[in-house]
Amino acid sequence: MRVNLKSMAVAAIATATLILPMSGAAAKLPPTTLTASQLTTIASQIRQALAAIPSSLTGLARTQAITAALSQIAQQDAASMGADAISYVVADAIADGVAPTVAVDAAIRGGVAAGIPGSTAIADAIVGGVGAGAPAGNLASQALATAAAIPIPSAQAGLGLGMAAAELSATNSAAAQIIGQTVANEGTGLVRQAYTGGVLGNGGSIQLADLSNAYPLAVGETGETGVHNNNNVGPNTNQGNDSSFQGNANNTRAAQNQNLPPCAGPSCT
Repeated sequence: MRVNLKSMAVAAIATATLILPMSGAAAKLPPTTLTASQLTTIASQIRQALAAIPSSLTGLARTQAITAALSQIAQQDAASMGADAISYVVADAIADGVAPTVAVDAAIRGGVAAGIPGSTAIADAIVGGVGAGAPAGNLASQALATAAAIPIPSAQAGLGLGMAAAELSATNSAAAQIIGQTVANEGTGLVRQAYTGGVLGNGGSIQLADLSNAYPLAVGETGETGVHNNNNVGPNTNQGNDSSFQGNANNTRAAQNQNLPPCAGPSCT
């Protein structure tokens, strides 16, 4: 089955650098049920597919060709090997010079086309990208864009981001926290709610779950999010009143029967 590309998602990633300098391709990924032979097959498939793309293709045309090739591999391998293959498609593609956002977009598309739940495809793609050293914020942002373009329901998208954050929290807490902050920056209310459930349902901490309610901050390449909101001064400070991160986090903790942290906002005095 051919994977249909959505122009809006391709356009969103077309401006990313397609070939990145890599030194050493060892990806730090969680334990997998895939065999050594299967892992070798995935790596070989990606190298061959990328080598077959004409060097004359540039810009959007090259992005589309890479996305189509990786999507096909992800679809084939996820169907025959299981969802774990998605992580390795992403990690191996990045190791071979594909931009992380392109790899994640393609792998999610291929995984969903293979019948893998959208939440699982998103989680595995992000974990694979982070394992290969890619910025977690950019991966999470691209996952949200791809989910909107396919489309994957918001609840599934948020759940997948929460699953990824929970899994990464044991080995890369910084990446896990950035995923949560990206959800706060870019996710809809339903995405943020599902992210919280994904974190708590997969062994993540209440603090990590709270991040979906954080005040928007600049993460990765998400850009400026408003006036005065990143420097704790002015009307939109990060430690603001009861409608801020502190107040929303308290609501989450209360719902989970957790002790509330001291309120730091001026409304508490």
